Amino acid sequence: MVVHYYRNILVKTVAPGAFETNFVAGCANLLESGDDELRTYSSKSMSQMWQFFQSLLTAGDSGTTPDPARVADKIYQCATSETPIHNIVGDDAEQIVNLKNSMPHQAFLDRMSEMLLPTEGEPSNQKVTLFD
Repeated sequence: MVVHYYRNILVKTVAPGAFETNFVAGCANLLESGDDELRTYSSKSMSQMWQFFQSLLTAGDSGTTPDPARVADKIYQCATSETPIHNIVGDDAEQIVNLKNSMPHQAFLDRMSEMLLPTEGEPSNQKVTLFD
């Protein structure tokens, strides 16, 4: 196991996929900041990302909405036992890691930009998929 310490503190990360939480609702007031152009782009960006995350919520094999308690359990496990530095939680997060590992870095960034960033005009209504 690789151990990483920062100022004598053991550091671990938990990288969750899409779990239904109040995060988006908490970000809503951020869309009201800035000038008209920025607010318009922010609204389109949030719509595109929301569509992407909604598709991830049921992307797992079971087709059910993932339980956020899985993330809390993983955080507890990382704090109380020996785990890797990087800890992935969720089928969709595993898919993204596999996608990242399957192609050159720039190709991965381009693919993620296509999925997350709005194009000119309105966000598309097509289903977003990680793999073709």
